[in-house]
Amino acid sequence: MVGVQRVMTVSTPVPTVLGYLADHGHSEVWDPTVRASTRSDGGGPVAVGAAWRTVSVWSGRESELDHTLCELTAHRVVFVGENATVTATEEIVVEPTETGGSVVSFHAHVRLKGC
Repeated sequence: MVGVQRVMTVSTPVPTVLGYLADHGHSEVWDPTVRASTRSDGGGPVAVGAAWRTVSVWSGRESELDHTLCELTAHRVVFVGENATVTATEEIVVEPTETGGSVVSFHAHVRLKGC
């Protein structure tokens, strides 16, 4: 399994940050491994079950994954991305700071399928 973790503090309040990050289409702006992420379920509200087709680059290789929004709460977003060879689980936790901003914790776990 491969894991990635990032933590950052921003001046934006939790609800705004969570709303932005829950739309996986924005991942191409903030995730350097994502080349493109496009809604694949016909659109509509960003809610549990929403889906995106994502093109990512890992170790110089381009890979397409189908991402699904699996959990969305007041402080947490979870996506699961899959293709024939990997399952990637992305968990984003957003907590408030004392100054009205947010601490964003991103954890990605990539598990290879097969033998």
